[in-house]
Amino acid sequence: MKETKTKGKLFSRFNLFDLFILLIIMTVAAGVYFVFIKDNDNMDKETIKVRYELLLEEPRKGLYIDAFSPGEKVYFKESDILIGTITGIKVDDAWEYEADLNGNWVRAKTEGFYNITLIIEADAVRAGDGYIIHGNWNAFKGTSIEFSTRRYTTIGMVVSLEEE
Repeated sequence: MKETKTKGKLFSRFNLFDLFILLIIMTVAAGVYFVFIKDNDNMDKETIKVRYELLLEEPRKGLYIDAFSPGEKVYFKESDILIGTITGIKVDDAWEYEADLNGNWVRAKTEGFYNITLIIEADAVRAGDGYIIHGNWNAFKGTSIEFSTRRYTTIGMVVSLEEE
């Protein structure tokens, strides 16, 4: 007569370890489906033109103003993926707080330094509260990015983002 062990078996066929492995496989398959296969129903597939402004990370000396010019392409620094074309440049005086003779903090113009904002146009698709620029970058107001042009590489923050 054949003796069978049923310890740890579920319904005399599967043990709990087999059930655990099966659940892991089903979870991974569902994750792959939702992340890579299923279309995002909330995303409008229509390509639109957007204009966004990148404020450079810190004030620059006047000579850096010439490092950017309208018509230049802007790329992610690491991957050289296109994220738009510069259409304009805004230059404002840089200001900082410093102590006066009485020890009070006052806001004063920093001579020779400027805040530079690049105005960039790009193709995008609406995605939630932001836009996916050129199919690669999920941009929204407040995003920081390390980018490069043919002459210069720096970090900027999106201060405005709107459809044209």
